[in-house]
Amino acid sequence: MYLEQVSPDGRVITIDTEDKRVPRSKTHPLAAKVDFLLGSSTASDVVANVKRRAKGKRVLIILDSLHTKGHVADELANYADLVPVGGYIIIQDTPVGAIDAIHEFVAANDAFEIDKSRERLLYTFNVDGFLKRVK
Repeated sequence: MYLEQVSPDGRVITIDTEDKRVPRSKTHPLAAKVDFLLGSSTASDVVANVKRRAKGKRVLIILDSLHTKGHVADELANYADLVPVGGYIIIQDTPVGAIDAIHEFVAANDAFEIDKSRERLLYTFNVDGFLKRVK
């Protein structure tokens, strides 16, 4: 796993509203590096749990749950402060509905900018979805 090479003490926090993990994923050798949280990514208890786990750590956020404008806007509002300068929030499946939330977030928040240099493929599901923290 790439995480083992880059950050041996690193962790992955994943959030889902349902536990659809197959039994072998729970016993995989790398499962000990993954914290599975059950609930909505925007629920106050889940947000607090993530913030507690991430405190004092370098964080990369990947948003790939409910792709509506409102939900993505809530996720950005809840998690943006965890990302350090030079770090990223990556939003998946932006053409589905998240792109408006992204544009509004960037327009209202000068700490982040859209990094088009990360869109290297001819076709992407991350249109304007790489937000780099610049301050």
